[in-house]
Amino acid sequence: PPVAAAPTHAAPAAYDDMEPPSAELSERERLVQAMEKCGWVQAKAARILNLTPRQIGYALKKYGIEIQHL
Repeated sequence: PPVAAAPTHAAPAAYDDMEPPSAELSERERLVQAMEKCGWVQAKAARILNLTPRQIGYALKKYGIEIQHL
């Protein structure tokens, strides 16, 4: 029998039109793409990547990505 996918947490309604970046991209590319989609707001990027804002901050530092102030 087919295996059902595990349930995922639904994003808040305001973020329904934002899809997470493709799994084919590297972690760094996914992070940059999510940050760009969210106007460089870490909390929003964290929601679409299913991470905490702290994890986003750590990843930005890890990859040497500077926050773009728009």
